[in-house]
Amino acid sequence: MKKHILTGAESFEKVVEGDYFYVDKTLFVKELLENRGDTTLITRPRRFGKTMNMSMLRHFFDVTLDSKALFGGQDMYNPWSITGYLKEKEFGEYWVNTGSLSILRDVFYKGDVSLRNDMAGLITGAPVEMSLHDGITYPIEYSNSDAFWTLMLNAGYIKPCNGAKSDRFGAELVNMEVRNIFTRYAKEWFRTQRPSISEAIQEFVRCLLSGDVEGVSAALNNELLNNPSCHDYKEENSYHMFIFGILLAVSGEYTVYSNPESGKGRSDVLIKPADKEKHAVVIEFKHKGEDGKHLKQEAQKGLSQIEEKDYVHGLKREGYKKIFKYGIAFHKKSCEVAMEVG
Repeated sequence: MKKHILTGAESFEKVVEGDYFYVDKTLFVKELLENRGDTTLITRPRRFGKTMNMSMLRHFFDVTLDSKALFGGQDMYNPWSITGYLKEKEFGEYWVNTGSLSILRDVFYKGDVSLRNDMAGLITGAPVEMSLHDGITYPIEYSNSDAFWTLMLNAGYIKPCNGAKSDRFGAELVNMEVRNIFTRYAKEWFRTQRPSISEAIQEFVRCLLSGDVEGVSAALNNELLNNPSCHDYKEENSYHMFIFGILLAVSGEYTVYSNPESGKGRSDVLIKPADKEKHAVVIEFKHKGEDGKHLKQEAQKGLSQIEEKDYVHGLKREGYKKIFKYGIAFHKKSCEVAMEVG
């Protein structure tokens, strides 16, 4: 379709999405970052695009807007982290460390079960459903409510997934920096919550990494799933975070990934040993919410999904030749485990 010239426009989003002619001034962002000062004053000339530039800057820097598509599909980063990287020449948690992290830690220590489950979903890649709430009250109530998620949105920790097209929308963590912080606190919280089952956790991990499917099943069914209340776990994300937390708590020579891209999609959990002669692990979870029937078939479906979507593709490309593939199906305090060697 033929491009048109739009006159009098002040919305960067409208110009880009409408595919109008536009003089690209995105390098203005670079200039601002390199020549930063307490105040930047932009005056004349009139009708020279000052308001359009402000609209562009807002879409670039405002974490509450999902503007990735407006900048050629590139990931957006906040300016503090960018300048921190330019100064230190290494990636770091520059932005989150500029303020108090107590709210992030307290999500796990003060939050109710529903809030922790949704936060687990965010860490593992599942968006939280929310609506904007008018007004924020203090002290903060750590409950799974629109008021809490609105606070998190305004604080810059989460952002709309695909733009807020309706009153209720999905939101996700803004970037890896924030995800790493939440993962750190989830790991810390998990280590302090259930010291009485530390031996069971170690046994579960030992069996998982050695391909002992019966041992994995016994550790889960006899110990781990019987420790927390079964009401804590109502969705697949809940079990996902439970297992992910266990693996994080004991990770050492292994690196644990949640929802990594591989093959034709994303596996639930992937475990890489530093030594490529050892077995890597891919896990796919399933959840039977209505009843506990056919758990074995659900576990097999998890294995089939690993095969169909070729989740081991990335591992093989990196040189891992020994891979354990697990399908684990849950219902309340019970589970079935299926395993294949890939």
